[in-house]
Amino acid sequence: MEERDAKEELFAKFKGVPSKVRIFSEEGSLEALLPLLPDAIDLSNVVVAFDFDQTLKVLIKGQGIGVRGGEASVRVLQELRARGAHLLVISAASPSVTTGTVLY
Repeated sequence: MEERDAKEELFAKFKGVPSKVRIFSEEGSLEALLPLLPDAIDLSNVVVAFDFDQTLKVLIKGQGIGVRGGEASVRVLQELRARGAHLLVISAASPSVTTGTVLY
């Protein structure tokens, strides 16, 4: 019961916090995020969360593992970090050198 109470207390802290979920095209890049986050918005209090497998990471035929949307997506991630956003990657996969390399 104590664990459940702790979870409910944690969830209650975030009740009412604005949030949005966006699902992007399989063929696209993360560039679709930028119009949602105009330059005037302070991103220091913003968390942008991504699923890792098949969202950030993609298997490119003949090339191996890469970032969905290629360099355009990498530039968006760099811009979000430069503007102060907190980036969160969610994955069911175990940490590995490959995972870290793709994210870096």
